[in-house]
Amino acid sequence: MATKRARAPQMETDRALAPYRSKRNAAKTPEPMGGRAGKQRESDLPVFVIQEHHARALHWDFRLEHEGVLVSWALPKGVPEDPKSNHLAVHTEDHPLDYGSFEGEIPAGEYGGGRVQIWDQGHFELQKWTPTEVMVVLHGSRVSGRYVLFPTGGKNWMIHRMDPAPEGFEPLPDRVRPMLATPGVLPTDDAGWAFEVKWDGVRAISFVDGGRIRMLSRNDKELTSSFPEFRQIGEFLGARQCVLDGEIVVLGSPDRISGGFSAASIWRVPPRSRSRVRLRRPVTSSSTSCTSRAMHYFPCPTTSGGDNSSRSGSPGRPL
Repeated sequence: MATKRARAPQMETDRALAPYRSKRNAAKTPEPMGGRAGKQRESDLPVFVIQEHHARALHWDFRLEHEGVLVSWALPKGVPEDPKSNHLAVHTEDHPLDYGSFEGEIPAGEYGGGRVQIWDQGHFELQKWTPTEVMVVLHGSRVSGRYVLFPTGGKNWMIHRMDPAPEGFEPLPDRVRPMLATPGVLPTDDAGWAFEVKWDGVRAISFVDGGRIRMLSRNDKELTSSFPEFRQIGEFLGARQCVLDGEIVVLGSPDRISGGFSAASIWRVPPRSRSRVRLRRPVTSSSTSCTSRAMHYFPCPTTSGGDNSSRSGSPGRPL
């Protein structure tokens, strides 16, 4: 059963918004400050909004309408779909109701500087609201279901999905074995096959979850900290979960794969030369002037656990 919104006197709303307004300069940020009159609402149902916030660190701002304001939490990994996985929710200052429709660029140097866009919005049914537990049923276009938030200490809360995972959801596997080339007989008909370049690089399996990327080598060696420039892949994909199979290669000049570099040399590219991430088609070059490292991704046959290594005698992959 839907719950009507609870209205609060303006004085109480202004008091609740005082921390929000103290952190912002209305002359420098496009964020709403919360008008005294408020605009006419089309429904009496309380609203929620989830905003993707590309600030110093990517996160999702989760906001619930309550007593005249949007009570807010910052979710570093977004809203969980798996009831077996709780996500951190950092309680932040209350926001004005008109922040629920805000999208735009907060200037660099201002509080929360970065791009804000609405990721999902809708209404919710309130089942419980106490200082130690908030239970709601969300009705959005991307997120629906029953969730509970509870504090764990200080500003840190956790958000937990109480309903089963959405239909079709599959958790990311801990490991995926890459498809590897094996000796075999070449097909007699090339038309039905695709052939891939052998890259002299570092094989990397990338797990993207909640805007963060975790990279493992073909032998399960941790690569994430060794190749920090590829973290932007996680931010680009945002809330999308996926597994990517690729090869880290060295780009020569001008932006061509450098055949003169061995896999070991990729690890020696200095941080000042790590300028960009590119997805590359096969190219050839005799240049050995290294400018940056890049990732070439292969088609990944599965994102669930298991062995993706190719069958013996398979020199390529069917088209």
